[in-house]
Amino acid sequence: MTENEQAGRDPMTGRFTDGNAGGPGSPHVRSIAKLRSALFACITDADVKAAVGVIRDLMQNAASQKVRLEAARLMLELCGVIGIRDGEILDTLAALRAELDQMTAAIRDQRQEQAQEGNHDETNAGQSAGESNQNE
Repeated sequence: MTENEQAGRDPMTGRFTDGNAGGPGSPHVRSIAKLRSALFACITDADVKAAVGVIRDLMQNAASQKVRLEAARLMLELCGVIGIRDGEILDTLAALRAELDQMTAAIRDQRQEQAQEGNHDETNAGQSAGESNQNE
């Protein structure tokens, strides 16, 4: 009997033969399954929605471009998009990066406009108060 036949393999193809029970598998599978079950028992749908909301907010509003990209990558992993092919992932991340940059610029412009409007309103209020004091 050859070594392959003793191992339950076909000597011609090297494939496992019928009835081969296989090996013991990974010794860590049971412990990982136990931890995963415990994790899922502790997390509610509301927890998942809250976590996704935080990731979405980071993806849209983080000051650091690196943080925005990491949040986008995490969101893609959660949605199951990443893992297809590296080239597609890089294209997707590049598109997300461009979109995030546009969103960040729009948010920054909006905040600057609001700040300018706030300063303009305070200036007008101060001038009105000064005019009413002069009239008295």
